[in-house]
Amino acid sequence: MKIPFVGASYQERSTNLDCQACINLFPVMGESGTAKAPLALYGTPGLRPLVKLLKRYTRAGVPVTKAYRVQVAVNTAQEAEVRSLMLRTLSLGGLHISEIGVTTAETGKVLDLSATVTADIVGEVALEQAVQRLAAEPGLMRVRWEALEDG
Repeated sequence: MKIPFVGASYQERSTNLDCQACINLFPVMGESGTAKAPLALYGTPGLRPLVKLLKRYTRAGVPVTKAYRVQVAVNTAQEAEVRSLMLRTLSLGGLHISEIGVTTAETGKVLDLSATVTADIVGEVALEQAVQRLAAEPGLMRVRWEALEDG
């Protein structure tokens, strides 16, 4: 016995009478006379791919990027080692370093290394992971990040 899976699909006012609903599918008729079934249902992509695309590219196909500052406080003796660590860690996952600077604290024994990093909107997760890796390193006194204002 053949069961007609493909056919009319609608929903009556009362679901007790008929509660069919066809969502994200459209019927296609077999064009050749030798098709195994007269109709088939094909899936539609829906809105999710469109929403993902819009989140990534919102200005006429130009990726939206945002700037962040990552700051690490370290002893002066560790400056070279921590610079290297920051370069390795902050260059992963679509992050791009545009600047690394250093300022000396009032005591002269502590340096504040500061890196300016750019990433697309979804890159914020990669930035959080990179900062977590930095924070796990021994000898670092403080690790923090902040989003920079647009403009």
